[in-house]
Amino acid sequence: MTRIQEPEPVSSFVGADSSRVNEQMNSITPDGSFRPVVHPASTDNSGKKSAWLLYAVIVLALLVGGTIWWLQDKPTDNVLETKTSEVAPESESTFESITKADSYYETGTHYFFGRNGKPQDYKLAAESYQKAADLGNSNGQSALGFLYQMGLGVEQSYEKAIKLFQASADQGNPEGQKNLGVIYYNGLGVPQDYARALKLFQASAAQGNAEGEVNLGVMYEQGQVVAKDPKAAFTWYMRAANQNLPLAEYYVGLGFQYGTGTEQSYNKAIQWYKQASLHGSKEAKLALKKMQ
Repeated sequence: MTRIQEPEPVSSFVGADSSRVNEQMNSITPDGSFRPVVHPASTDNSGKKSAWLLYAVIVLALLVGGTIWWLQDKPTDNVLETKTSEVAPESESTFESITKADSYYETGTHYFFGRNGKPQDYKLAAESYQKAADLGNSNGQSALGFLYQMGLGVEQSYEKAIKLFQASADQGNPEGQKNLGVIYYNGLGVPQDYARALKLFQASAAQGNAEGEVNLGVMYEQGQVVAKDPKAAFTWYMRAANQNLPLAEYYVGLGFQYGTGTEQSYNKAIQWYKQASLHGSKEAKLALKKMQ
């Protein structure tokens, strides 16, 4: 019940007295923007008005010039600069680590299946998966665990497989959960524990993992830990079959052929056996031959 799943993105506030504040509040336009407030000039102070106007222009020019200089050549805040330089590289490093881990995992998968110009080489697959696992990649951990479980490209070790599956499952990876469930279901390197296997299959199936779904279906059909429930089993088989999992398609065919967990239908049985056969199920080919 185990295989590696193929991998399928400047404004500033200036203080003012209460009359000025009220004046500004009354100068807000309907769209919410400010409009200039015009103050009536005294008719008997025309000379002073010109002098003050000239003075205001000079002060304004100095303020504008000073602001431009400050924006271009403002002093550096050493404390803030230091903190920024410490945080940015760390964030960048984390992103690069995740990207590298994903790349290592994909490369390992290419070697495992022998595709994308890579020869099928379990040893090279293991090396790439190891690099991904070392960076905490849950897919890499599960895939490398599978190689240790089966002894492909590495020395067979249930102990290492279990540690890797557990690390993957702890991150909520459905493939890691399913693989660890298989370990406990079959008692590989650990005492057989159907209850623990059930919980792991349930967690995996809840995330849509096809093999977790079909394995959960087996436990309902066999009545292991849970009450025997053919209908529930057929439901899980069908969910997995809808993801084109050959074993699940074969089980759905069996269900229709013998009316187990669903209504009996030879036509539907033949249909599902054909589907499973196209996806490589030898059992389905044999069942289909017997029915025809």
